[in-house]
Amino acid sequence: MRLEILLIAADPGARDFVLRYLGRHWVTVAASPEEAALLLSARRYGFVLTTNFGIPAEDAIAVVPAERDYPVLFLTGHVTDRIEKECVEKSVPSLRVPEALNVLPGMLRLALEDLRI
Repeated sequence: MRLEILLIAADPGARDFVLRYLGRHWVTVAASPEEAALLLSARRYGFVLTTNFGIPAEDAIAVVPAERDYPVLFLTGHVTDRIEKECVEKSVPSLRVPEALNVLPGMLRLALEDLRI
């Protein structure tokens, strides 16, 4: 089964690097929080992977609704107390890059398992 993923990343090099870890899944890329908000309102994704790659971290988290029925993961190289608080309030796990890329395939498998329930 393929997972429909929304990847939010503006930096082309970082975006392409992350895309290598998304395997055979269908991926839609949003290059800005505004574009991501439009895509999220128009379609349901099975997994949202938001990043601060070329996007301010606060904006990358702000686009994620607190009430949702899909898993979200925030990949970042920058964390502040404010960002951690917002992630906790929205139940969005955050992982630091590059360590996060080691666990990304496992997170995608878990998202697929959750969708089968």
